[in-house]
Amino acid sequence: MIEARNLTRLSESRPTQWVGEAGEQGGIYIRYRWGALKVYHSPDARDASNATLILDRRIGGRYDGEWTPRP
Repeated sequence: MIEARNLTRLSESRPTQWVGEAGEQGGIYIRYRWGALKVYHSPDARDASNATLILDRRIGGRYDGEWTPRP
């Protein structure tokens, strides 16, 4: 299990996008667009070019794009 920490929202527009730390395990990128929540993990938090898709779930409707994580 990877725990996301220190999430920062990239912009107020849609799709909702977040970046953060995955502890000692690198970096994490979260994107919610068209009702699909996707989470990518990269061993190097400073380089997302080799990021791996680790979660791909449809959690909303076709036109959903706003997501706010719980504190």
